[in-house]
Amino acid sequence: MKNRNVTGIVVAIIYCIVLYGILIEAPPGEVPNHPPWAYLMIPLGAIAITALFDFVIKYDFFKKRNKTRSHSLQQNLEKDLAQPHDCAHSARTNIL
Repeated sequence: MKNRNVTGIVVAIIYCIVLYGILIEAPPGEVPNHPPWAYLMIPLGAIAITALFDFVIKYDFFKKRNKTRSHSLQQNLEKDLAQPHDCAHSARTNIL
């Protein structure tokens, strides 16, 4: 299974519940009277929201980032800064 964006799924479920609640509202004793396409907005909206979070936003509020990658990048940077550099040699190579 694809690694899905949990934030998009949660927002899509909330959207479905809220839209369903809006669509079933009617005055007491009457049946809700909506066009058929209004009920189609529930699954289409959920698909659009999950696609938006999966492909456009790409940030997941519920999943933690892997800290080992950022930690290894920080270690490499510290190694590079700790090594002595020959400034005269780098200046000569930049001119050539």
